[in-house]
Amino acid sequence: MKMKFLILFYFLPLTIISQQVISMEEKNGVYLIPCKVNGIPMKFIFDTGASNVSISKTEALFLFKQGLINLNDIVGDSEYTIANGNVEKGMLINLRSIEIDGIVLENIIATVIENDNAPLLLGQNVIQKLGNISFSGNKLILNDKNILPKCSFGNLFPFKIGNNKLEISQLQNSLKTIKEQSDEFGLNKIFDEYEIGWKNFKNVDEQIYINVIKLDYVDNKCLLSKRSDVRLVLANDFLYKALISAHYDKTEYDLMYENFSEIISSIPNEYKFLSSYFLKDADTNEKIGEGIKFYTEAEENRNKKKIKQIEVYFQTTFNGTVNKDQTIRKTGEVLYHTIYVNIVDLEKTPLTTEDY
Repeated sequence: MKMKFLILFYFLPLTIISQQVISMEEKNGVYLIPCKVNGIPMKFIFDTGASNVSISKTEALFLFKQGLINLNDIVGDSEYTIANGNVEKGMLINLRSIEIDGIVLENIIATVIENDNAPLLLGQNVIQKLGNISFSGNKLILNDKNILPKCSFGNLFPFKIGNNKLEISQLQNSLKTIKEQSDEFGLNKIFDEYEIGWKNFKNVDEQIYINVIKLDYVDNKCLLSKRSDVRLVLANDFLYKALISAHYDKTEYDLMYENFSEIISSIPNEYKFLSSYFLKDADTNEKIGEGIKFYTEAEENRNKKKIKQIEVYFQTTFNGTVNKDQTIRKTGEVLYHTIYVNIVDLEKTPLTTEDY
């Protein structure tokens, strides 16, 4: 987790434009910060040592009874260590919004603690979104509120791995930020010949029907490019892989890199193990991009056959000319930049990494 925060710090912009001061309440040696969770006022302990936001079962049931969370907001299970060192199991839920002094952060993952009297903790998955902070007594000072990220992973990827085609269709119809991809030139039909159809995989005893749904983003909060899209890949009607692409003009490198940094900061905390790398041109060996792979398990514990991964990378494409011997000579002229977000969870399919 510590390495993840170091890398995020490296990528986030450091320009300081203005400050915002938030008053907190000191009580029993801790500071309470007023928030609104899905519109309901609550006071959280500002806990820099907690990785996630956490709430007790009491608050979770209250939100559920008010219709402010539902079964679709349950995103998984969690393990946490209590004061005596015991490891307990909890539930991960999606809080649609946390508002702090007018700052609205959307789609925040929180741990529900089984203890009815557990305190409300504001952890690092929110604190890191507040940028460069400092303290003066009971005052929390946001030194660069202009860089508060607009992006949450729920904005970037509103679907859930494991959704079936009907659930994807229902969600698509309810969102204004995505639409069916146009196919006026018939280009998708060429793509479909390779990606849609019954396939035999070498490590699977059955045939698997691979289906691809192609969508365009519209005014997405995470993607600052003029053109962005997502390909949802389903195996036997269940979503297991997605590839998001955001395309930038050759003059938009700074905008692209800012967007790249913001997307990285939105990766859910369950993907706490990562490795970074550089992309190099195969012909010139020059750097053309960089990326990070996020995993839910450490490498020594990672199941090579059932990988769960999010990969975020960007690549700059240069112009090239074809020589007489059919080799390509790259020029220094930039054509465009592209960010890719590759999401895959092979636990949701009978596939393995060898098939993938």
